This record gives sequence, structure tokens and C-alpha cells, in this order.
Amino acid sequence: MNKNPIRGFNDYPPKEHQKLKYLFAHWEKMAILYGFEEYDTPILENVELYKKKSGEEVLNQLYKIAPKKNKIASEKKEKEIALRPEFTASLMRILAFNQRNQKPMKWFSIGKCFRYEKPQQGRQREFFQFNADIIGEKSPLADAELIALLIDTLLSFGFEKEDFKVHISDRSIWQSFFKQHKIEQKEESDFLQIIDKWEKEDSEKQDEELKKYNLNKKKVENFMTETKNKQKSKQFQEIEKNLKLRNLQNYICFDPKITRGLAYYTGIVFEAISTEKKFRSIAGGGRYDKLASSFSEEKNNLPACGFAIGDCVLKLLIEKNSQLEEKRKQWLQKQKQQIFLVSEEETSEEKIVEIVSDLRQKEIPVQYSFEKDKNKQFKQAEKKATHILRINQEGKPYQLKEFKSGNKESIQNLDEIVEKWKYPPPLS
Repeated sequence: MNKNPIRGFNDYPPKEHQKLKYLFAHWEKMAILYGFEEYDTPILENVELYKKKSGEEVLNQLYKIAPKKNKIASEKKEKEIALRPEFTASLMRILAFNQRNQKPMKWFSIGKCFRYEKPQQGRQREFFQFNADIIGEKSPLADAELIALLIDTLLSFGFEKEDFKVHISDRSIWQSFFKQHKIEQKEESDFLQIIDKWEKEDSEKQDEELKKYNLNKKKVENFMTETKNKQKSKQFQEIEKNLKLRNLQNYICFDPKITRGLAYYTGIVFEAISTEKKFRSIAGGGRYDKLASSFSEEKNNLPACGFAIGDCVLKLLIEKNSQLEEKRKQWLQKQKQQIFLVSEEETSEEKIVEIVSDLRQKEIPVQYSFEKDKNKQFKQAEKKATHILRINQEGKPYQLKEFKSGNKESIQNLDEIVEKWKYPPPLS
């Protein structure tokens, strides 16, 4: 038996899982502060959901599961299904046919996604994603709200403005370019895929890909330079104005190269990128006003915008920044805070269980040893807890000791512990 998980997948024993919880706690806290409500979707979806909606890149990366050929499957006419590669298509499946929700809707989710792609630093086949979407609002102020949430979420981890920038563009700026160079509508998505990978591919390959449009790299770069200097879209200007009111204008920049790979984006698109540009984007998103209409065969029009942050790049950036890593370690240490009850050998099991149960009912994390030997109890306590609570033969507490500092406190009753203890501990 292979001791390792499948390539591109990970095990998360307690220490590693705590690092995930650190991300989840910040994601959830910031989403709630911004008034978002949490939702979830099935981890399996019909493959049809992603056809013509997400683009060829996602379709090629699906983990597909063929329907079983047996009596049950044939009776239910089961279709080809896939592990969820992203949340947006599932979200639109929920909302495209349900117009009863009060708009705008601000929804967020935290969950696993799967893509069959080459595992590398900052990219896995199984990953966790934080998604935030605003549905039913066409104003650029919704885009600004999402970008602000993205910035504030990164700041909550301890990132500073020198560490990242949110690069913003508008897919609509390319329409004049398409018209000038006679690029047909059916070719637009493929062309924007080339732009999306602009800094990842060499000049030779780019020129080769651009040949079918009778273009070369220089012509495209001239257009991007001109656009960056003169033709910022009206939507971008409104977003920039709103973020300035929040004092977040220094965290953004206009960048025509940002087009996003997914086919359903329609307007404003953006990516949070590390200043060092060592890894892929930290987060990305944009506006997808036509997706609900596409899902419902033009019956329902539901403007929407959203973004997603994955765990892989974010964890790497935290690990490589000593200040961010120290902040995470301090939070993890707080999370590990719990009491280990150490008793005299003569203390009855009844008294021990009574105190443990009382503390847990008061929401105090506490463990105790199944061993009677005091030395064995202390050895377990050192590995599993941050504090020792000693009780005497009568089952009364008399001392609370912190391992790290060695500080000891005399304890007369359990209420003294409750007054000092907060669980779960705060994020900062």
C-alpha cells in the first residue's frame, strides 16, 4: 500500500489542519463583517453545467465520473458527473431559476474544489477556496465592495500595501481592438486566453498563437500601453473613486493584461498579485452578468460579480514572510490553549470526571489522563496542553500552572478559571 495520498492531494493531520483553520477563520470573519451569508453546494455536479459556461480550460481539467452501467443507473438515467472545479457555476444553478431572494444577495462559501492539472508550487489538484459573490446588482459599486473585501481580507492576515496589488481591467476595453482587427465574436474568448497568459509564455509562442489573427506581440502590446495610459473604462473609474473613499486606492492598479481565463466573465475582472510575482495570483474574480441568463435559456437576467481566494498560494506567502508566519504561530498557539487536569493518585474517578464535565459545560477546553500515575499524567499534559490544573484527593482545584511561563496561580474554585478563559480565542 502506498503511504502517500494521490498526487496533487493532501493529508491534513491536526497541525496542518490548524493552518487551514487559520485561513478559514479570517475568510469567514471578513465575509460576515461585510454582510455576506454562507452557502454550500454539492461536491459533485453534472458535467453539462460547465459546458459553454466555464471555458475549455476548466472542461479539460474536470475530474469526471462516468455513470455506472447497471439497473439502478439506467432507471434513473444518470449523466456524466464531475468533482466541483469552482463554485460560480453551481451558484448560478441555484439562483438562475430562483428569483425570490431579496436583491442584492451577498453570499460566500468555503469549500474544496478539484482540478486535474499539473501539481506544482502554489497549485494542487485538490484545494480549498473562499468565494464571495454579489448577485442581482449591476452597479460598479458592487465590484468595488468585493475588491474592498478582498483587500481587507489580505490585510487581516498582516499583508501590507508593499506586498500585493489588485490588478483591475475591463474586458469591454478589448472590443475596439476586436473591431479594428476583425476578430469575430466566436474567437474573442480564445484570444483573451492568450492575453490571460501574457506574462507566462515566451515571445515566440505568443507570436505563433497570434498569427491566426494576423497579429504579432508588438501590436498587442502597443494597444495595452495606449489603453493603460489613456482609455480606462468608466466602470474602472467609478470603482477607483469608491475605493478612494475607503482609503484603499493605493492597493489597486489598472492592468489591461488581466482578462481571466473563465469564459463567462463579461466586464470588470481583477486579480490580487504578489509584488514579488513568485507564484500565480493570490485571488481572482470579476463580473459575469450573462451567466444566469445562459443557464435559464434567456428567461432570467441576473447581474453578478464575485471572486475566489485559494489556500495554496496564500499559505506559501504566509510561510515566506516572517512577520505573517509569526502572527499565524501566535494564533495557533492561542488555539491550542487548553487545560490538562492532573490529580493525586488517591483522587476518585468520580471527582475527576465531575470537574472535567463542569469545566466543559462552562466551555473550557480540558483533558485528563486515563492513567493514575502522576508522572505519566504530567508527561501527557506537556504534550497536549498549555496549562495544568492540579486537584487534591478531595477533588478540589488548588493550582493552575502555565507551561510556557511557569507561572502558578492558586485556585479556590472553577469560576476563577472561567473568568480568565475565552474560547475560541480571538483572531488578533
